[in-house]
Amino acid sequence: MRILTSLLTALITASGLAVATAGSASALGGETLACRVTPGQVITYKQNCTNSMGASSYQISFRIQNETAPSTYAWSISSDLLTTVVNGCTSTYNYCTLSVPNADNNVWASVTLTQNGATETLTSHAFIGQYCGTISCR
Repeated sequence: MRILTSLLTALITASGLAVATAGSASALGGETLACRVTPGQVITYKQNCTNSMGASSYQISFRIQNETAPSTYAWSISSDLLTTVVNGCTSTYNYCTLSVPNADNNVWASVTLTQNGATETLTSHAFIGQYCGTISCR
């Protein structure tokens, strides 16, 4: 009985040490940044996206895909023309939605994810081609 008690104590102690020394895992590395344009016919998120129909303005949604753990986010947006933030785009959101006019426009999004001190920067690109009514102006 004494040996069993000693073994049980050793097992509990070893388990406690394993739990106490285990750090938080960082899952950075499998994430991607993708986008889609609405209105549009393509409803899936892709690395690069474009508009597919005429409209007076468009919304571009950039979203982190395959995220396995919560992060903080540092968004950076650049474009040929003025864009307006509709939703997200802050340190607590894994998406950034922008409004852009119906005009030729390149929009680049970059986001730096931080998990437990580890960082990763992701990028995506959207191109808006101007429409003249229901057909492309090009």
